Amino acid sequence: MLNNSLLKQFSSSLQKALPPGMENLKADFEKVIKVELTALLEKMDLVSREEFDIQKGVLQRTREKVEALEKQLQELEKKQR
Repeated sequence: MLNNSLLKQFSSSLQKALPPGMENLKADFEKVIKVELTALLEKMDLVSREEFDIQKGVLQRTREKVEALEKQLQELEKKQR
């Protein structure tokens, strides 16, 4: 679900923001950031682009079916009048 390269890029950006002389904390910082960021993103219940696109297609097909059924219903109602 989570893009590992995105996490690495974000972690790298945060590491660059550290003041000079804190390089020895770099590895620990990277581990903590990855764990915390992963936990935060999982709590947000995000989906991947692929999952989103699949659901978007399902919704579109469902919408088309509903519109076709509405049209059929209107035609049947006209016939009954």
